[in-house]
Amino acid sequence: MLNLGSNQIGDEGMRHLGDALARGAAPALKELSLFNNKIGKEGARHLGDALARGAAPALETLGLQDNPASAWAQQAAKNVLKNRK
Repeated sequence: MLNLGSNQIGDEGMRHLGDALARGAAPALKELSLFNNKIGKEGARHLGDALARGAAPALETLGLQDNPASAWAQQAAKNVLKNRK
């Protein structure tokens, strides 16, 4: 589990996290908690794109609550996990 909640992470930080995960960082990560940050629509898109490319292949749980990203953007990122199983 990686808990990055309440760390002021924004869209740029999500781009870097998504890129790191896409490069193979944390292949055994099962739970990623990103609650209470500053993740907007673009940040959620970056993460969703990385997950769609196979980042964090063991990831089962993604927590994005309490971020500025719309509920739709948050759900879209979570749907990637459901669709790749």
